[in-house]
Amino acid sequence: MEITHFTPGQIAPPGLPLAPYRPATPAGALAPYLDAYTQPGDLVIDLFCQGPTLVQEAAIAGRRALGLNVNRALLLAASLRLAAVERQEVEAAFTHLAEARKGPETLQTHIEGLYRTTCGSCGAPTTADAFIWERDGDALVIKRYRCAACGQSGEAPTDEADRAMAARIEARGLGYWLLLDRAAPANAPYRDRMATLLDLYTPRNLSALNDMLLKSDGLKLRQPVRRVLDALLLDTLDGATSLRSPDAPQSRPRRLQRPARYVEANVWWLFERALETWRAMTLSPVPRAPSLDALLSPEQQEMPGASLPSSESPGCVYLAPLSVHKAGRDLPPGCAALIVADPPRLDLAQWHLTALWCHWLWGSQAGAPLVPFLRRRRVDWDAFWHGLRQALQAVGPLLCREGRLVFLFADKDPALLEALTLAAAGAGYALVGWGAQPTGDVRLTWRFDKLTAGGFDELTAGGFDKLTAGGFDELAEIAAQQVDESITEQTSVVPPTASVAADQLSRAVAERAVDASLNALRRRGEPVAWPLLHAAIYAGLAESGLLARTAKLPEDSASALSLLAETVRSALDGASLRQIVPEETEPPRKTTALPQVRTRRPLWWLDEPLEAEAALPLSDRVELAVAAILRDLLAVTEADLHLRVCARYPGSQTPDGRLVRLCLFSYGDEHASGHWRLRAEDVFEARIAETDAVIADLRSLGQRLSFEVVLGIPRAGEWAVRWLDADGHALYAFAVRTTAVLGDLLLRPPSLEPDTTPCLTLPGGRAVLVGYKLRHDPRLRQQVVGQGWQFLKFRHLRHLVQEVAKQQLDRYAFRAALGLDPIVEQSEAQMSLW
Repeated sequence: MEITHFTPGQIAPPGLPLAPYRPATPAGALAPYLDAYTQPGDLVIDLFCQGPTLVQEAAIAGRRALGLNVNRALLLAASLRLAAVERQEVEAAFTHLAEARKGPETLQTHIEGLYRTTCGSCGAPTTADAFIWERDGDALVIKRYRCAACGQSGEAPTDEADRAMAARIEARGLGYWLLLDRAAPANAPYRDRMATLLDLYTPRNLSALNDMLLKSDGLKLRQPVRRVLDALLLDTLDGATSLRSPDAPQSRPRRLQRPARYVEANVWWLFERALETWRAMTLSPVPRAPSLDALLSPEQQEMPGASLPSSESPGCVYLAPLSVHKAGRDLPPGCAALIVADPPRLDLAQWHLTALWCHWLWGSQAGAPLVPFLRRRRVDWDAFWHGLRQALQAVGPLLCREGRLVFLFADKDPALLEALTLAAAGAGYALVGWGAQPTGDVRLTWRFDKLTAGGFDELTAGGFDKLTAGGFDELAEIAAQQVDESITEQTSVVPPTASVAADQLSRAVAERAVDASLNALRRRGEPVAWPLLHAAIYAGLAESGLLARTAKLPEDSASALSLLAETVRSALDGASLRQIVPEETEPPRKTTALPQVRTRRPLWWLDEPLEAEAALPLSDRVELAVAAILRDLLAVTEADLHLRVCARYPGSQTPDGRLVRLCLFSYGDEHASGHWRLRAEDVFEARIAETDAVIADLRSLGQRLSFEVVLGIPRAGEWAVRWLDADGHALYAFAVRTTAVLGDLLLRPPSLEPDTTPCLTLPGGRAVLVGYKLRHDPRLRQQVVGQGWQFLKFRHLRHLVQEVAKQQLDRYAFRAALGLDPIVEQSEAQMSLW
């Protein structure tokens, strides 16, 4: 079974260590790929292992998982949750380090003494958690502390004693030179760069870190305990830099430059905070292969570690500090059933700082693979995609015949998706399935195609002189068909010669980008955010073979990545598309039922002449799909339901996960063990009976208000109930629904006479869905405002019937009462109470 759709996953913070730098890999998203493409015992490779999520899920599913990364700091982050370790041992190691002697004092006492200050309220001595400096003038201005004497905590201005304490540490003292030598020998060509990185620490923090690293080296610890202690130190090294502002003390540094105001955190306080974070972590040990050979030949080896759910499960993990290129050379061809990747990020701060930290913690051998990154001083997406293409080419032969490469990641930077798709297509992979969320959560499934990876290059580069013109054209045409079996009639096919002109390729890319955009919007039937439309465009370019051809442009020509981005942008500017910008507020017309909305990013939609070609809104179809799944199954988990809905709507139709969840809460009740069932009131027979009762109530209410009541046939495109005045003019027209399906009713409504108030009568449990749809589709909102729609909940209708029966409601009171129980509120939090 081919996975051609989005696979839902739970986005969670990466955790200790280096959480600001590591991507939030979606947990649970890998399971469908493991089921589809692997068997128990198969090898799964996490190509750029940056955390435990992917290898852990593979091992628990009974697969052999290999995590690769040359960055030992990231491999440490991956291993931390996977190994069994006694918490008492870690606590003992922490205590031993704290009590190590630094002259006449313990290490903890010495380091805390570096941050001595006085309470701004009572004047008692205390220890600062952090100091705040102003970069201009290098001035120490504020201290943060907690006073044990008076209980005061917060900030206070620094005094002369604080400034004198900070000045006691020499800027180029012994600690500085020891750490610089630890980072780079005296003759190392990268020593100057390491010295620049050391300047990102204050002298006080450098002195404290040097003492901690020296004392840590002297501890005799078991390897699992050493890993935990190194993780705590790694987090401390990160927090001790001067790269964070007081307003964002735990954010990811964007640049290797101090902000205008920066934080100097107490190093020992950082170390204690890291320990508290580790204590709160949930460890999930899995069997660890003792070596790469043991992982590749598990039948001959014993796997130490924790037991998996099945005692017969062959699942295990090995984390290798190998480059992707070396793995491609050393591992046997066809050994992997699945290669997965949450791709590396183009983050210069991470690469430079982890190069420094790896040298500090583990020496030059561990840090050497990261030294080349120190030469990069700016973000270079061209170098990124070229390097990624080479890496993917190297591991392509490792995939077995039916193997797949899967990217699964969450990132809002559009350049990452562009670089990934161009690199994979250029490396000889064919896109077989994809899905994306408006948040930038993306899945891409690729099949390795040896023809596009190597054979096609050999044909165009080496065989041209030996072929006649006619013979070359014939072979080129065959190659083009094999590269691009999915190309549509609307797509311009560029002859795959070795000298494809950039302008010809650009025209083909522009045409395909427009086609992909229009097709995506027609299929969804509703405006979309840019991340999803952007993914649809690049998926279309990959499927058509145009990305592979763009990747083959000569390197001395225009940047392939820039060419794509500029061409797509220009093509959309001239396409039959428009952007809809939700307004800050909209004046009500005939209704008070709408919430006020905040300005959001523009949504993309079809020009008016093309709107008629669009399908009904995807949000309506998703709602009906969720209801149908709940009716068909006795019980279903939220994750399983979400996956089933995504399987029905792949690619550009990928539903928003928030919508699926709202539909589940609208139609389902949660029972034991996290399973959901259809609500009793949403059983088909119950809703039919309720609809009949609502129509009867509308008929009775209209007659009591002295209207002439006319019943219609909704399935024939008529209003369910209309209330007419004495002249036969319809004053109110009612649609009765048990769903929140709005598209056909608002965008293609039944005929409506002038000055008739249209009303939608529906269960109150659908209010959240109505609110979601009106907020996320400005067209629906515009129709509600323009036509003066009113919403009437079933329960409110019953209340009005009771009021008129008591003779407390006339026609004028009824009009006022319509808006007293609005269908949507200001916030989703309020709506969730219904």
